[in-house]
Amino acid sequence: MKFANQNNKVRINGYVASEITKNCYNTEFTIGVARKTSGGERGYSDYFSVYINDPATMNFVVTHLKKGSSIIIKGELRNFKDGSIKICSSDITLPSTKK
Repeated sequence: MKFANQNNKVRINGYVASEITKNCYNTEFTIGVARKTSGGERGYSDYFSVYINDPATMNFVVTHLKKGSSIIIKGELRNFKDGSIKICSSDITLPSTKK
């Protein structure tokens, strides 16, 4: 299923902060996003859950990503029945290394 809601789109640059869990229907992991800091302050990260149920995207994630990998996620925010909010995505890419 492609996620295409126009009202709550997000684009996040971050890193895979947890192990990737996969079952028959979906894949989930946590993305960490570093906060900007001013000089001398300790750096913190914010963490978001990512939910994927598109088979092609699931295959890409399991094949190419591991904990610590830099990624770009484009998707949408969704509320789940358990009360959690997750980023649902069918568009995950690796950042370009070309300058």
